[in-house]
Order: sequence, then C-alpha cells, then structure tokens
Amino acid sequence: MTYAEAPRVAVAGLSGDSGKTLVALALLLGARARGLDVRAFKKGPDYIDAAWLTWASGAPARNLDTFLAGPDAAARRFSRHAAGSGGLNVIEGNRGLLDGVDAAGTHSTAALAELLRAPVLLVLNATKMTATAAALVRGCQALAPGMTLAGVVLNQVAGSRHADVAREAIEGSCGVPVVGVIPRRAPADLLPGRHLGLVPPREHQGLEGAADALRRMAKTRKRFVSPSNAPNGQAYLHHGRSTNRLSPRVRPRISKAVGATSPLQKENRA
Repeated sequence: MTYAEAPRVAVAGLSGDSGKTLVALALLLGARARGLDVRAFKKGPDYIDAAWLTWASGAPARNLDTFLAGPDAAARRFSRHAAGSGGLNVIEGNRGLLDGVDAAGTHSTAALAELLRAPVLLVLNATKMTATAAALVRGCQALAPGMTLAGVVLNQVAGSRHADVAREAIEGSCGVPVVGVIPRRAPADLLPGRHLGLVPPREHQGLEGAADALRRMAKTRKRFVSPSNAPNGQAYLHHGRSTNRLSPRVRPRISKAVGATSPLQKENRA
C-alpha cells in the first residue's frame, strides 16, 4: 500500500497531558461508529497509550519508532498495517509536537508526520489563554515548515466566549481552522491517570461509559471522505499534497462529552 491509499492524521500536542489520547480515541470510536475501517498507531515504544488505541480501534495498535527502528522501517510498518482508502488511520504522537532527541526535533512527532506525509491535528490546552494560543500555533508552523498543520483542537475551554476568541485568533493569524473544542468540565474519570500515565483499559472500571462519552465527543457533520471522492482531490485526514486547510464540508465537531446542552455544542464556524 502506498501513502496515497491510506487516509491518515497525526494527533499531536504542545506537551504531554495535552489531550492527545482523548482526541485520538474519540476519532477512532467515532469513525468506527460510522462504519469505517480504522487502524491506530503510536509514536515511540509506549505501551499504555497503545493499549487504549487497540481498545478504541478494535485492531492491534502498532508502534512507530524512528529512533529505535529507523525512519524506513517505521514507514514500512505504517504502510503494511494501515487501513486502505475507505478507512482511517490515526497516528498518536508523544510529548510535544517538536520534542525529539535534540534541539532540532530529530525523531519528533513533527518529523514522523513529515515522513508519513500525514496532516497534523494539534491539541492545544487553552487553559487561561485566548489570543496567546495563536502564538503557540504560529511557533509550531515556523519551526516545522515542512509539516502540514491541518487543524487545531482546543482543550480545557471555559466557555463559548473563550472558544470564540481563541478560534478567531488562531484562524486569523495562522490560517489553520479550529476544528474542535473540548470543555473544561469533561469528566476527570474518563481517562484516569497514575504514576506511569493512564490507567490501562483492562483496569478501567467504567469502559462502556467512557466509550459512549468518547463517541459523543466525536460528532461530525459529514462522514470521513477518502481520496477518491474528495472535492478537488483533497480529503479530510488525507495528505496527498501540501495544504494548511481542511475542507469546511467535513470538519469534525468535538463537543461536550456529558450533558445535553452547552454553548460549546454549537457548530464550529469556519
């Protein structure tokens, strides 16, 4: 399988504990609920996040480690196990987007995304900031010019005004759409953590409830499209050529996980 046949997205954050796993799981469960064939990948040798990705995708999650295995081996592993043109491949990064083995970001999530030509969905913890979020996104664009930053998900958002101001700043200054908002009041026990990271799914006491909440978080207006039926040859979660925009027809909406009414559940504006 070639890269062009595998719709894909890399989910990255500005640091650890930014909400990458939450968003990756929501995407996988939401896509499966819509009948898509999904596969999950985890950057690096992590086994706890990989266990969660396996649970959400219904298939073994594969580790992609350019440091231990080398870039060529990581690329071959992705091609060998990726879902085809009718599916969705979610690649969860680790730590911050640009964090690698050195100051240049060698073996970082951004480097892996460039290697696989995967558009990046950046999860940004927006606690107590609005326009400053745009500076963080612009910094990522400047330091990784070869990467396609396709969209931003705002996490830990206090309310609709908070979301609106941050969205306007990011989209106006960076040319990147804010495709989702996760409120601050998301339940703390959805993905509980401990000293090594998340509690593994096998030990989670409320898996069914977590799955339902994550599926609700991944509501979409349109089903995912594949390269063959995308407008102008461009597809959501697919990167055949460099683009910094997602089609407005297929932008996802990540809404409040619990509760029926919230100002954050309205449609995201372009």
